[in-house]
Amino acid sequence: VYRNNARELKPEDSHFLQGRLEGEGRNPQGLGARVELWYDGGYMQVWENNPFRGYISTIEDMAHFGLGKMTKIDSVLVKWQ
Repeated sequence: VYRNNARELKPEDSHFLQGRLEGEGRNPQGLGARVELWYDGGYMQVWENNPFRGYISTIEDMAHFGLGKMTKIDSVLVKWQ
């Protein structure tokens, strides 16, 4: 069981980066793409655009990276299928 303590955080401690992939051609939503977010000199978070969870079931195709107190990122790498 996890507890969401986000409401208890100070606004300066709850930074995040959110985005959605958009492209052209046969894969405009970037299905199967991988996004790597690097920050604080070596920490990494990964999001893979695979919104399918089961039979007739999907989730939102929005990447969300929680950064806490971090206000700068080092780089973002997108690997498109």
